[in-house]
Amino acid sequence: MQKDTYLLDSVPEIQFYLVEITTACQLRCPGCKRTTERGKKNWSSNFMPLEKVKRVIDNMPPSNHVIFSGFGEVTLHPNLPDILSYANKSGKFRIIQINTNGLINDIDYFRMLIDCGLNYLMISVDSLDQKILDASRTGTKAKHLETVLRGMADFRIPVIASITVSKTNLDDLPNTLRRLNEIGKFTVGIREAGDLGLPDVMLDADDRVRLAKHLVSVMPLDNLRVDPPKSMMVQREVCVDPWNRPGINIKGELTPCCWTNDGSILGHLDITSMTYEDAWFEQGHQNWLNGFREAYPENPCSGCPRNPNLWSSFWTGKDFVLYRTLK
Repeated sequence: MQKDTYLLDSVPEIQFYLVEITTACQLRCPGCKRTTERGKKNWSSNFMPLEKVKRVIDNMPPSNHVIFSGFGEVTLHPNLPDILSYANKSGKFRIIQINTNGLINDIDYFRMLIDCGLNYLMISVDSLDQKILDASRTGTKAKHLETVLRGMADFRIPVIASITVSKTNLDDLPNTLRRLNEIGKFTVGIREAGDLGLPDVMLDADDRVRLAKHLVSVMPLDNLRVDPPKSMMVQREVCVDPWNRPGINIKGELTPCCWTNDGSILGHLDITSMTYEDAWFEQGHQNWLNGFREAYPENPCSGCPRNPNLWSSFWTGKDFVLYRTLK
């Protein structure tokens, strides 16, 4: 195979990659792409078969970090323990992670996953107030979530509480952080809800200033290490996800990042039947990467909370001056 060296002479090192092992979920979160697409009758709930997951792991290069997640709840997958065991025994990864809502199983199930090789866990905690959860993460039971969090606080592996901030839970954020601090030691990752065309959900420039104020008002908290959203950490950056943080969708197809599971973007490159290196040097993939370097495409970058083009209003004019005064 002739390799186009316009971009790179070799495959770049992958920081992490995400494997979508299911598109099924028991929740109906209003700000989730899955909920939106289900409303349009444009979604099916599937599971990647175990043998297919194994082929993905076999055909991907060693990586510091693999994440089993996607637009579904991973603990619904009947073979999740086997998937984690296979990833662990492959010797390809330092970090093996799942992202979960933590609501389907008890704490002993997660302890079993740790025994299978799980060593990094992210759990969604947008609030611990039942009324707010009913509106923002429909189907979540606050008492069960808190019980699971108390058990996870004693885990020997890192546990990250992930908070997606929308208009619905923005003003509850200080209370959520205080409650987490009372429960135990966590790293808290905060991100903005993506733009799915739902103005009642996503934050605007004024909301971002309120978010900054909320964080400053409540921090520091002794048990929490808080990572703020991208809009508060950088002024401008170039997204490197298509080079260093790709995704594999439910069909086993390569995607540019975790924001999309659309395999057509890169030409339906099936990682269950080809190596990542061969997929990398496919001409269509190289052409797409060249175009990405020139300008972020509408698909998949539109609405992505990691897209730097969406942050500019926060870093200019009176908003930026106000944010600087909060420190």
